[in-house]
Amino acid sequence: MLLRVGLAGHAGPHDALAGAGSGAALLGLALLSGWRPVRVPAAAPRTRAVLLGLLGALVLCALPVLLQDGAAGAGSGFARWALVVTGVALCQEAFFRGALLDALLPHGTWAAVGGSALAFGLMHVPLHGWHVLPLDTAVGVLLAGLRLEAERLSAPALAHVGADLATWWLR
Repeated sequence: MLLRVGLAGHAGPHDALAGAGSGAALLGLALLSGWRPVRVPAAAPRTRAVLLGLLGALVLCALPVLLQDGAAGAGSGFARWALVVTGVALCQEAFFRGALLDALLPHGTWAAVGGSALAFGLMHVPLHGWHVLPLDTAVGVLLAGLRLEAERLSAPALAHVGADLATWWLR
């Protein structure tokens, strides 16, 4: 997160280069820790994992959608923004629900879910402030639950990407 804030400078939390750089750093940390993506037979996620991921995205978007007055629309810059946001979300999933969750699982499921969720919440504090720590930590719990229930990273990755992409219309 310090890297992201340092790269963004005065541009703030929505700087694309800062987001891409911090995502790449998280992926690098995950790989350095020994985490590797699981090779799925037939190279396709199970239908259950995809459905859980889509359900997770809907849950993560439900409250903001209900509270939103109007939609911002796709407009200029969406494609570039969507590419960066998708990459960052996937890198965060590789680190938090891949490497970190796996590293904490020997200490018990609750420790793994709680530890990875709290780390996820704390990572967002410099971007959004302390007031969102409970919400971001709860999102981390939901994403960790999706990973454990689906037994693969595709479910939380799909939910995370879907929710992050929806923020374009919810800003």
